[in-house]
Amino acid sequence: MDKYYQKKQAKYGDQNSHRQQGRAIRINGIRVSESEHIQPRAHIILQTKNSHGISPYDNKAYGQSTTIVIPRDMAKIKTNWDNRITQQAQKVIKAGKELPESLKKSLSQEAAYNRTIRARDIAITRREQRGQSTQDLKAISNEMIKNASHLQRKTGYPLKFQKHVDKATPSRFVHPDLKEQILSPKYPVAQKQPPDPKSRSVTQPKINPQDLAAQKQPSSSKGINYTSSTSNNKSISIPPSKIFPNRSWH
Repeated sequence: MDKYYQKKQAKYGDQNSHRQQGRAIRINGIRVSESEHIQPRAHIILQTKNSHGISPYDNKAYGQSTTIVIPRDMAKIKTNWDNRITQQAQKVIKAGKELPESLKKSLSQEAAYNRTIRARDIAITRREQRGQSTQDLKAISNEMIKNASHLQRKTGYPLKFQKHVDKATPSRFVHPDLKEQILSPKYPVAQKQPPDPKSRSVTQPKINPQDLAAQKQPSSSKGINYTSSTSNNKSISIPPSKIFPNRSWH
């Protein structure tokens, strides 16, 4: 059996790391709950990218971050707002422009907390208009949302990493809330070093075999002395006529 189905069923308001949350709540086989990160992953990544485009908020950080179990209709309202803000920020950054202050505030932790509360209130209003129960929504208090937001920051950004700040991150992309929590990449991109002139190999000139043969030919009719390794290093004189029999010698 899958480990997921071995978990206990979650309850509204549960606050655990995303990986440790219980099974989703279902009614008649339909999923009605969500393990929600108060501050969206995309918003954190946008604000914590370093100069190499890498964010420390990876899959591991996302999984260990604290979430809160909320009704799914509430989560959908919040997620729609979050996605619009993400698209606006990406569009500005892609154009190479500075994020306006209003958009920076929308990416902040405080703004995410406020959006979550508003999403709950709107979900309550919509249900009341349809004559549906709102007990599960009202079980999610402001204090629960605030605490989940605080724990997400605490578990998603371990303090021991905060000193590794990448100074090259463009400050225009970063909200003041996160400037002290931007981390260096796990695998920094190595800077290419220029080749060392001393280590460059020297190209040897091509040698014409005919020129080499001409250099070996003796310039006189005198014999050539060779030292034999098998004759106790004695010098042996060989006449040129025996070395080059086809050449006429005068």
